[in-house]
Amino acid sequence: MTGAESGDGTGGPPPEPEPCPHCGAPVTAVIQLIPSAYHAYPCGCAVRGNLLE
Repeated sequence: MTGAESGDGTGGPPPEPEPCPHCGAPVTAVIQLIPSAYHAYPCGCAVRGNLLE
């Protein structure tokens, strides 16, 4: 696989990151530090756990 492939089998570019609903920064991961709290990475805003699903 080359850097130009998305891994989804279509060979297209990877999808754009979901924007944070609070600050608009691209969210690359959602981190759960305690059972009831989720934070967007890298901005750190509190978000719902299923933001990237």
